[in-house]
Amino acid sequence: MVRAKILRQAEARLRATKRNVAAMPVKDVQQLVHELQVHQIELEMQNEELRRTQVELEAARDSYVDLYDFSPAGHFTLDTRGTIVEANLRAGTLLGINRKELIGRPFAPFIAWDDQGTFRRHSQDVLKTGTRQICEVRLREEAGAPRWVYFESLAVHDKLGRITHWRTALLNITERKRAEEVMRESEQRFHTMADTAPVLIWMSGLDKLCTYFNQVWFTYTGRTKEQDLGSGWADGVHPEDFDRCLKTYTEAFDRREPFQMEYRLRKADGQYGWLLDHGVPRFLPNGEFAGYIGSCIDLTEGKDLEDRLRKAVKEKESLLREVHHRVKNNLQMISSLLNLPVLGVDPKAIILDLLVEDLTLDTDTAMTCGMIVEELLSNALKHAFAVGKEGRIQIELQAQHAGAYLLQVRDDGVGISKDGGQRNPGSLGLELVNLLVEKLEGAIELQSGPGTAWRIEFNQLHYQERM
Repeated sequence: MVRAKILRQAEARLRATKRNVAAMPVKDVQQLVHELQVHQIELEMQNEELRRTQVELEAARDSYVDLYDFSPAGHFTLDTRGTIVEANLRAGTLLGINRKELIGRPFAPFIAWDDQGTFRRHSQDVLKTGTRQICEVRLREEAGAPRWVYFESLAVHDKLGRITHWRTALLNITERKRAEEVMRESEQRFHTMADTAPVLIWMSGLDKLCTYFNQVWFTYTGRTKEQDLGSGWADGVHPEDFDRCLKTYTEAFDRREPFQMEYRLRKADGQYGWLLDHGVPRFLPNGEFAGYIGSCIDLTEGKDLEDRLRKAVKEKESLLREVHHRVKNNLQMISSLLNLPVLGVDPKAIILDLLVEDLTLDTDTAMTCGMIVEELLSNALKHAFAVGKEGRIQIELQAQHAGAYLLQVRDDGVGISKDGGQRNPGSLGLELVNLLVEKLEGAIELQSGPGTAWRIEFNQLHYQERM
């Protein structure tokens, strides 16, 4: 266009000067020829620039066509009725049909039947709003095309702002969808295994707060996900275990190390159960730390069994001490009865009163009561009476309210001094009395002055086979 304008100007100037060229001075003619030559050079330069520009435009057009046709996305132009008016090569590949055969065909039939509604709403939103819209749909299987595609569409407006066409880019997301399905299946398998495992499972994030508990956890605690997620689970930890539990967890977390601890957690029935919690750090495939995962085993039954075994061992030790002391004490009693004048006690001077009701006790309870009486009677004979002094010992056994009994051993002897040393209350005999009263699940009370009275309230034992 510039070249043609310059040429027209030069021709006009030449026509204007033709009539007078013969009469013009040689100098003016030479000047005119020079100007024409300069214009000629300018025209040639501009002509070369135009050719170069044309080559560049053609190269850019070819490059655009290559980019358009071989883009990883399928590009379509559709009219307002959804008919394809333009498509790149990739579009034909994605839909499994030659690009030329796409032109003039409606796009909707390429969409899977179940996703027709989604594509219809997508098209309507593009034409209604004129703004960028996206959606994900499946293509029909018989098209031989990818199963899942991603749409990104934008309306085309004319000079008056009216929508005349719309363009859309189509991406194959089948592999991504398959990966998501595999991930969902994997998560489902994890949740199924976690919810049916006989352990309590938890997970935490980078902030140390818990992000997951399995169903077994919620069944155990009787709480909800909303209550326990984050740090809410700690509300159920026994107050005596809380600080130790928190310290173990945070220190291991900061070091990214496994940990193991025992603590009590409140159960759905309000009681506390013992848990053995084992936590390990989680890492992503790239080695990045992602938090912790842990499992808890219920130790409550084991702890109860341990307590029962400990109690059984204590009972055996008590029984052994009981037997040992009983044998020893019986021997001492026999020896004492044979040698009362050594002890300075006249057996004729000591009166024994028995106020015992006609009661029926089980063997275990009766034997325990007998041993208690024997120990207290022996203690009274040894320590209650001065040499040559007369005295009285009273043994009383009565039934109280249902299942409860009262046993008293009373003497009118010297009583117990203020320092408690007169009756040697720390002796093995009195220690055994306390153990026997504990066995009866009873309570013992010492009353002194004048004399001494041992008052014992207890309930009858329920016989249990000894281990």
